[in-house]
Amino acid sequence: MVFSGTSARKDEFLTQGRPARITVELTSRDGEKSSRTLRLRDQAGQQTFDVRGSGTVRARITVDAAYGAGEDRRTALAEVEFFGRRE
Repeated sequence: MVFSGTSARKDEFLTQGRPARITVELTSRDGEKSSRTLRLRDQAGQQTFDVRGSGTVRARITVDAAYGAGEDRRTALAEVEFFGRRE
């Protein structure tokens, strides 16, 4: 799950940049990497994506493009949640 922007409140949400496209790179125990590019909607609240990995020990998130980006604005990602099972 991804919570984009600075806040779930629309007036605060629009004050800073919000990710439009992110890349999620997963690294497994044996060093193998896999990645997936995700397009986010420009809206506050939860967005759910299916990103799968096996034996994942590291996740890297890169913001590739943003809505509302500007010189005096920061791109905010409020929260990212991964769900999975442990072996």
